[in-house]
Amino acid sequence: MKHQIIIATIILSSIVHIQSQILYKISDFFKNPIEYRTPFTISLFDLKAGIQIIGFTGNSILFDSTETELEKFNLLAVRSMNSFEIDLLKYNYLRYILPQNFIDFHTGLGVKYTNSIIKLGLPGAWQRIYPKDNTQLYFSPELIEANINQSFLFQWSPRFYNYFQINFGRAYASAYRSRGGNRYLNQEGWTYSFALGIKMFRKTGTVSKEGYGIEIKYTSARFDRLRDPYKLSPITNLDFSSIGIYFTINSIIGGDPTLGDEAKTLYNSGDYIASKANFEEFIRSYPKHTKKFKANRMIQNCINRIPYQEVALAESFLETQNFAKASQYLTSASKTTDSSLISRIKKNYNLIAKWYIEEIDTNILANDIDKAEILLKEVETLKISEIRNLLDQYWSEIYFHRGVAFTEYEIWDKAIYFFDRSVRKYPQIRERVDPWLLKIAFGYINDVNKSVDQKNIDLALESLRQATRIRPDIGFITKEHIEKLEKGIEYLKQEAASQKLQESVEKSFTPPIILPQPETGMESETILSLLGEPIYKNQLKDSIGQIFELWIYVYENGDEKHLYFKNNILLKIELK
Repeated sequence: MKHQIIIATIILSSIVHIQSQILYKISDFFKNPIEYRTPFTISLFDLKAGIQIIGFTGNSILFDSTETELEKFNLLAVRSMNSFEIDLLKYNYLRYILPQNFIDFHTGLGVKYTNSIIKLGLPGAWQRIYPKDNTQLYFSPELIEANINQSFLFQWSPRFYNYFQINFGRAYASAYRSRGGNRYLNQEGWTYSFALGIKMFRKTGTVSKEGYGIEIKYTSARFDRLRDPYKLSPITNLDFSSIGIYFTINSIIGGDPTLGDEAKTLYNSGDYIASKANFEEFIRSYPKHTKKFKANRMIQNCINRIPYQEVALAESFLETQNFAKASQYLTSASKTTDSSLISRIKKNYNLIAKWYIEEIDTNILANDIDKAEILLKEVETLKISEIRNLLDQYWSEIYFHRGVAFTEYEIWDKAIYFFDRSVRKYPQIRERVDPWLLKIAFGYINDVNKSVDQKNIDLALESLRQATRIRPDIGFITKEHIEKLEKGIEYLKQEAASQKLQESVEKSFTPPIILPQPETGMESETILSLLGEPIYKNQLKDSIGQIFELWIYVYENGDEKHLYFKNNILLKIELK
């Protein structure tokens, strides 16, 4: 049962795929040049004015006798007739039944009036007086028609469209007109006509478009015998069939190019990125458009082609050394599964990396570390994974140069900071770093010796301990010095305190009864406000401008409180 379901699913998906392919082929075959246009929905009015010529067939006028004829009827001016026509509210009803935008089907109603240009006088042997009003009769054909019409519109340009129209109607016709305005020799009948025309819009981009055009029309209007109740005329029948040419003006809604057409133009030009965005916006704007399924297929085609465009754009940005944009497009194109394109992407990444490496090397050799660092930060933003390890090595090199510079300026803590970062980025550089660390260790010891010479032993010891905490691997050098200082410091402190006690017995410190106790982190000014001036105060400024101070307060019972400051901040409290 499970296998049967799988087989049925495969067959069903195959049928759906075949059907979709058939739809695509039909859509591609019957495709309008403005493929994603909106259909013409309604023509508000269509005015036509022109000239029709009757009597172009051999038996267009019939008489009761073969010997009778109407002089001058063969003249073109006599057979020419003015024609005025108006079609109203022609609507595209068929779009609800057959949704498509290849050809628009407009159905509407029309009225037509045709009359002769020249009134031709009757021959002298004919009855020429109309009994009803006793005025002279003239040969002056006239036709009034009401019809239903069907138009087929094909828009091949944003400003032009052709159409074919079929009319079927009922007409009232007459051959004579009296001077008093009465019509005679009347007849009625059915008419049909075929018209072929072209229209041009005066302006596009509006809801209702004003169109001007030209139309050629053939009309068939064959009626029964003329009604002649007074037996005045030898004319028995008149064929109103005609060929005419019209100048037309109309107002129509629809026929607008959409974002889909712009997307198609972009697609054909190779801009698949912009084309995809426009197709997506087209679908959002026209969710029920007949070409929505085609737009979805075009989006997929764009997705398949975008990586190739992105690589081409990246290569153009490489030529102008805009590596940020180039890398952006290469990163996006990396989603492709085309192995040849992936190879091309890697090649371009290598070109970017090569340029930056050469520039960084040049600046490091020129000892322009600042510029090298700027370039390194730039290349990091490109996120080229293939050179991640190489970038770490360059960061290590830059940090190493920073450490060397601070060592030369005897700013030991900064030097240690950059040497540490250098080793973390690239551990193999330790061999180059270690000699400089020894130099830093001896530099700290030298600073300690200076402090001891100035009898600032407490600050010397604190400085040495700080150096060892920052860089434990120099402990083998500083350990011996720390131990010696710790052994001797008690004696020096006691000597200093005893000396101060002997000199300032009356200066012994008597704290207030209720007083907040000093805490680490307080500023020196706060301590002064709490405890007042100390009995003993010493100060040391190191090579990088840091200030270390030792304050001693002596209580009446002989106890001492030692306060250690760094840059006016209390770091440590000792009770003796």
